[in-house]
Amino acid sequence: MNKTRLGYALLAAAVCGLFVFYWYLDASRGPGYQALSLETKEMMNRQGWSYHETLGVPGKPVGEIWFSAKSKTLTVKWMERGEFKIKEFGQAEYWYAVVACEKDDGDSFAVMFRKSK
Repeated sequence: MNKTRLGYALLAAAVCGLFVFYWYLDASRGPGYQALSLETKEMMNRQGWSYHETLGVPGKPVGEIWFSAKSKTLTVKWMERGEFKIKEFGQAEYWYAVVACEKDDGDSFAVMFRKSK
């Protein structure tokens, strides 16, 4: 095998390896994270947020909105089968951000992110 073919083979192997690595990272974050748009995931990562948990039943979102607050607690609301659910996050150790996602059936879910203070 000449040097050019060997170089292309190594490059292809590296690209495949990176693809598998990023796929594994995305899959390990759960179905709520996977449902988010690529733009939202990239924005949250650029701003230093890391995935924390998903609240509610994830599905295909028809709309996404994100917010965070530098208060003592962050209150998150989502809807499951027409019933509102609420969870509070104390922000003593971490800052929290939420991406609230509405589904076309009227329910919603929330994808939580956090970063150290």
